[in-house]
Amino acid sequence: MSDKLNTQLFELEPKIKGSAGLISRSILIDEWIVNYLNHSDLSDYVSGMTVPKLNQGNSKVIQIPIPPLPEQKRIVAQLDVLQEQTKKLEAIYQNKIEDLEELKKSILQKVFNGEL
Repeated sequence: MSDKLNTQLFELEPKIKGSAGLISRSILIDEWIVNYLNHSDLSDYVSGMTVPKLNQGNSKVIQIPIPPLPEQKRIVAQLDVLQEQTKKLEAIYQNKIEDLEELKKSILQKVFNGEL
C-alpha cells in the first residue's frame, strides 16, 4: 500500500470490536467500495464454472484499500466524470455505426440500380 495515501485495509466483514461489522462513514464511502470491486480482478474469490459466483465466505476475505476520505471522494468523482464521458463516446460511436450502415445500404442500392 502507498504510504502517500496513508491507506488501511478493509475486509468486507470488518472485525472492529463493538461495531457489529459496520465501518464508520467518517472513513469509508459506499461509492468507493462499489468502484473498487467493479474495477478489481475478483477471480481468486469467485467459484463455480457454469455460473460464477462470489459467495459470502469468499467475500469476507477481500481486502479493500481505504485511502483517506477526501481521496476516496476525489477518486470517485473522477471515475464518475470518466463514466459519463464514456457513455457519451459510446453514444457517438453507436450513431456512427448506424450512419455507416445507412451509407452501406445506400451505396449497395446505387450499385444494384446501376448508378455506380
